[in-house]
Amino acid sequence: MALISITDYEAHADQNYSDKESDRTQINTFINQACDYIITRTGRTMDVVASPLQTVEIFSGSEQRAYWTKNAPIINIVSIEYYSGTQDGGWYDVDDENREWTNDTDGQVYFQDGTSFHKGLNNWRVTYTWGYILISEVPNDLKRAACLLVDSYQFDHDHQGIKSQSDGEQSFTYDKDTKKAMNEAEEIIESYIRY
Repeated sequence: MALISITDYEAHADQNYSDKESDRTQINTFINQACDYIITRTGRTMDVVASPLQTVEIFSGSEQRAYWTKNAPIINIVSIEYYSGTQDGGWYDVDDENREWTNDTDGQVYFQDGTSFHKGLNNWRVTYTWGYILISEVPNDLKRAACLLVDSYQFDHDHQGIKSQSDGEQSFTYDKDTKKAMNEAEEIIESYIRY
């Protein structure tokens, strides 16, 4: 499911597409494109899901104090495990008292006591559930970025890049500044990129 609904976009654009099925179809296509762009640009999956999704991620420790998951938001950390690398060893569950995540929108995992993720190759495993259960849980700035992208796609579709046109004695200049909207959307999206 997308980060915004057509109703969200209608409110943003101050439009009603309920009686225009072809427009609704086109807007829904643009909404999906905008959400795909956000996922690709941030390198993270942020999605509205019917029920929480469980994911297991294995990563290499490098003495960092935090790990950014590939999916967000985190609903619950099921386990954080460390691989010791010894012959008799395996995956060891890290003490529950030390587990914590910053909040449910950014997907950051860190230890409350300041412990770092010990250095090693693929030596950490985190299992967690994630996803926005309701579209109303999606942060407003992320919704705005998606709406601005849809604006840009809609403008490009309607005007095919034409900034102005003349028809005999009449001349039209389109005042929509898609570059400004795209810059604002990019600024918002960049705040969700995790390295």
